[in-house]
Amino acid sequence: MRGFLDELLRRLVQRRGGAASGDPFLLDHSLLSLPGGDHWRVRDACEGTQVFGMTGSGKTNGSGKTLSNAFLSAQFGGLVLFAIFD
Repeated sequence: MRGFLDELLRRLVQRRGGAASGDPFLLDHSLLSLPGGDHWRVRDACEGTQVFGMTGSGKTNGSGKTLSNAFLSAQFGGLVLFAIFD
């Protein structure tokens, strides 16, 4: 899967006229800096991100807001799914 994503993004970058340093469409571009020196990269976002927690635990105002701002700053979107249990 990684080889496919690398090739797809490489072709997109070529169509845009080449890769600039810090280009947000390169897989290893950091979207967020995490505690401990880790980074959440475009590659990580492409592989899928799920946030689980109880009702009222801050998923939307905490991680949801942070992740969506990272997506928008990098000029790409995402899909938010949720389930309602009665």
